[in-house]
Amino acid sequence: MRAFKVFIFGLLYGWFFKIAFDRIYRENEIEDIRNENASLRDYIRSLEMQLRPKSLETKSVQRATSDAPRAERQDTPAPAPAQETSEKDDLKVIKGIGPAIERKLNNAGIHTFAALSQLSAADLENILGSQVKRLQDENDLIKQAKRLAKKK
Repeated sequence: MRAFKVFIFGLLYGWFFKIAFDRIYRENEIEDIRNENASLRDYIRSLEMQLRPKSLETKSVQRATSDAPRAERQDTPAPAPAQETSEKDDLKVIKGIGPAIERKLNNAGIHTFAALSQLSAADLENILGSQVKRLQDENDLIKQAKRLAKKK
């Protein structure tokens, strides 16, 4: 009978700890998901802010062309696309930036050392998301970009 009591007590004790650990782990996991969700929402807002000026420009161009008479539209050439004032820099020159991080920066509109040097550490963290954890120091990347922008 004593062995049966010890077995039942051990079983209940094990279930209790399993439930406690599961609850702790699940709360941490949910908190991580909430944090990632908030950072993704911030990133989406920043992308929407970048798209707004472009969409306003297209709407104003569309209105201007729709207000013009049809005969004038055929005679006037289409406006040339705006060219970038500076060339695209190889961001992989900066220690800590590889092809994947360079791609993320380029997708966010960061193509030059000067543009990268203008970012704050928080902006860089928003752009890179989970990959920023692999970096040693975001401020170091920005310092390197400032040095390279000055040399250029």
